[in-house]
Amino acid sequence: MPARPPAKPRATACGFRLTAKTLGVAHPVLPCNAQVYLELGNRRVLTRVIGRGSGTRSEFAVTRALADELNLHGRQKIKWRFAAASP
Repeated sequence: MPARPPAKPRATACGFRLTAKTLGVAHPVLPCNAQVYLELGNRRVLTRVIGRGSGTRSEFAVTRALADELNLHGRQKIKWRFAAASP
């Protein structure tokens, strides 16, 4: 579910600056800065964990900017996977 952008920039639980243009996800268990691919339909976006989500309504909370990139509206099932680490 897309998170509402803040009225003014603030820091997330992982220390990222959250603005209306921030691309990222919140997740209650994945480590801060973990890179993940999110897929919806024919769109795939590489993003990172920038905050902590409660996990009560959905597994991931995505920023509004990321929701727009994925064309995600409301609660929808998305595919996700970890990005491969560089050698």
